[in-house]
Amino acid sequence: MQKNTIIIMVLFLIGLVLVFSYIKADPNSYNGKYEPPNPRDIEINGITFSVPGGFMEDRDSYSAIYEDTFSNHSVTKEERTFHQNDILILYIKVYDLKDANFTLNDLNDGSYEIKSINGIEGFFKTEEVETHSGFVKNNHPRYYFNYVKDNRIVMIQCDVMNVLNQLVK
Repeated sequence: MQKNTIIIMVLFLIGLVLVFSYIKADPNSYNGKYEPPNPRDIEINGITFSVPGGFMEDRDSYSAIYEDTFSNHSVTKEERTFHQNDILILYIKVYDLKDANFTLNDLNDGSYEIKSINGIEGFFKTEEVETHSGFVKNNHPRYYFNYVKDNRIVMIQCDVMNVLNQLVK
């Protein structure tokens, strides 16, 4: 009888350790709650974007602002990466051209088509991508939209067209 009690207590303690380890290791905690983030406005290099709910920002993207060159111009580049799950991403880069004079035609490498989204003209393309999440393989389109706003180059990659439509304003 005492041997069974010891085994039950050991199993109970192992179960508690596993439960607390799972709760402590959850990467999606926000303010102590386990739910996806709400829609929010973020500023990237002087331009405000409305990120829809459910997109979590990658931890490394907070400090991704640095000096760079773009088409032989000295620029300040800021980029932020978000994901909704292991498959769907949202990637935004904004280049501040400072005093350089830049036109929309300087963005097209020949693979983009001219398109207007919410009244903003830019270059758009779609590519088929293959993503993996564990053993799950997924093929889906990835949308790219590049445009110039307030002497800044905005480049957006997104796996959901509706999200792209919400971002471009």
